[in-house]
Amino acid sequence: MEDKKHMPIYKRLVNSYMSDIYSGRYLPGQQIDSINKIISKHKVSRETAKIVLKNLAEAGLIVQILGKGSFVKAEEQKVNKWGVILPLYSANMEQLIGELLSVAHKKGMELEYYLHYNNPDEEMRLVSSLIQKGYDSLFIVPNFNEALTADYYNRLRRGNTKIFLVDNTMAGSAFNYVIQSYDLGVKRAAEYLAGQNKGNFLFVKDPAWSGVNMVAESMFSTFTHYGETIYNRKVLSIDHHKKITPGFIVEHRIGGILCYKDVDSIRILRKLKDWKIDVPGRVSVVNYGNTELLVYFNPGITAVDCCYGEMTRKLEAMYERCPEDKMEQHVILPKLIIRET
Repeated sequence: MEDKKHMPIYKRLVNSYMSDIYSGRYLPGQQIDSINKIISKHKVSRETAKIVLKNLAEAGLIVQILGKGSFVKAEEQKVNKWGVILPLYSANMEQLIGELLSVAHKKGMELEYYLHYNNPDEEMRLVSSLIQKGYDSLFIVPNFNEALTADYYNRLRRGNTKIFLVDNTMAGSAFNYVIQSYDLGVKRAAEYLAGQNKGNFLFVKDPAWSGVNMVAESMFSTFTHYGETIYNRKVLSIDHHKKITPGFIVEHRIGGILCYKDVDSIRILRKLKDWKIDVPGRVSVVNYGNTELLVYFNPGITAVDCCYGEMTRKLEAMYERCPEDKMEQHVILPKLIIRET
């Protein structure tokens, strides 16, 4: 994200007007500030005011009518497209996209996915631009610090686009959503690891995120609660699999490892085999997410299944009903798939 303090004044104003348009402070067809109004309101030059309006017009947000002023562009006609907006592309997200794709085809919809890279500004821009383009529905996996987008969603003008939050939301949002209970998934992982041996627990985070990953922090908090309070184990965390060494395993008496992503589970298992550490006897491994990579790897990796198929079936049913007078909100209960680790 660009540092707003060092952003040119015209760009700050463009972003401010974009936010006002996207959030519905300016409605389609409504006149926005003129060049003279921008000059007096923001104490900028005429040239800067012209650049602001030119940028908004080039972004397709306003229409400039000679002699009349600048007006917010009307929403485009509804199109048979579903948009999936994701914080990253991963094996778990690939599963979700695949499930949604099959339903989209059944409904005669084209499906496109977009990445916001855990960037709240980019998430808001994508949501608003796809609404304006007339997308039938949006399925949004939010950024992992939803406090940064809460005000935006509270003010969002959705038009005719149906909006669903998917997989997680930390904000108890007033939207239709189908999410999974990460707490239950972590609880089932901790229970399994505790039953394997007497060793301590290790949570391997994903280092790829920018900003705060509230889901990962919540998972670690739950893992710590069950490990320390229920099973009397010390619980540690690391942000990169490369920090695991034979000495680390021995020094901290690690007996159970929970990984945030499948490739880390595979890398760690390969290391444990190379170090002649018995799996699952000496150390057990569970991955959060049941991807096909875990099935094909030898030994097969025990995993928390996020139940994306069930999640998508709920979304399909909600799409058909899509109640306007009340929200439908569902929480899917993950399952533990026990394999060789």
